[in-house]
Amino acid sequence: MISFKTHLSEEKTPGAISHLKHFEEGALENSKSAMTSIDRLQNLDKHLQGKRSTVKSIGIKADGSPSFQAGYTVDPVDGQRKFGVAYKGAAKGYAFSKSDVNKLFGHAPALASKIGQILDHGPKVWPDEGIYQGDFMGSKRDETITKSKGHIHQKENTITYTSPANSKEGKKLDNAKISLAIHTRIDKSEPEYNVDTSNFREHPDVHMFNMKLPRDSITYTPEAQERVSKHLNAAMKAHGSIADHDELVNNHTEDLKTYINSTVRNDKDLSTDDYANFVRDKYVGQRDKLKTDIAKNRKTEEMNSRLNHIDTNKKDFDSLMSMHDHLEKAKNVMVKAINGAKQNYEHSINGSPSDPEGSAINFKDGQPDSLVKGVVRRKADGGFSAANFAARPR
Repeated sequence: MISFKTHLSEEKTPGAISHLKHFEEGALENSKSAMTSIDRLQNLDKHLQGKRSTVKSIGIKADGSPSFQAGYTVDPVDGQRKFGVAYKGAAKGYAFSKSDVNKLFGHAPALASKIGQILDHGPKVWPDEGIYQGDFMGSKRDETITKSKGHIHQKENTITYTSPANSKEGKKLDNAKISLAIHTRIDKSEPEYNVDTSNFREHPDVHMFNMKLPRDSITYTPEAQERVSKHLNAAMKAHGSIADHDELVNNHTEDLKTYINSTVRNDKDLSTDDYANFVRDKYVGQRDKLKTDIAKNRKTEEMNSRLNHIDTNKKDFDSLMSMHDHLEKAKNVMVKAINGAKQNYEHSINGSPSDPEGSAINFKDGQPDSLVKGVVRRKADGGFSAANFAARPR
């Protein structure tokens, strides 16, 4: 048998695209990434105003499950080119048959069912060329596509997407057996984001979730533009007041990201003192799991060193928190405008109206890290991330 890792070199099946980051996260990585975050938001501001910018396209993120990749590729068992489906990242390899599905995903029946349905119906619409990544949005068989009171719904994760049953979109979904959101082509030298799916065939069994968002469908008011300008100027001022951005965040980036996620989950404001408490709690938790006094003392010294660095550079950490806050607020204003655009679906979470999961902004430089996630995160702003955190088991 030919192993998956060594299958035919002329057509290697790619892995999944990297995790999409939030615009404001650049402030936590290094000075260059911080300035890139500012530049990205400035160009999104220009794009929404109808000005020339580096933004190539805007797509709505789809809150489906699972994430998958699929297309025609080489089956390593017999060397034949076939339609295959993989769970995100393709770590387990591609399923080309029902027996492959059972072998690779039989331990998780719900996942196996969805991969199997994509395998059954995907070839009805899939183009002959290209490996694409997407999200599974609903299934008649699994009763995640449902109909009630003149509306049709699809829900595979946190958000319920609703369309009038008699609308063009609703009729397509009503006829379909599954719904798929295709967002990225991943078999090129660089991923193609917000991908054009016009080369996919039409078939009543497969509903193609509409993720496109034309700029002229977005209302971006002068008041919104003024708020964005104010926040971006404040972010640049905060960045300029940091003595050495790279040295400041060195060894702190992952802790800072985890800390900020915790403030989203717990609906708290950012502060240097709170971050220091977060770091202290992390190290105390790690120390308490150690068995020997030597190991405990080493962990205590490491904790004290980190806390001393935060205390010594408190003013710069305050500026970093301020920069992140203003970048997030500038983004929120623009994302709110994007979320207010006329779309094909109404969005709700547990019966209450909600914003979409977010927006994916594709920039013209085409770099993989150019695609960043536009989503209002905090509960106070009606954010998806807070709702998604709340929906997860603790």
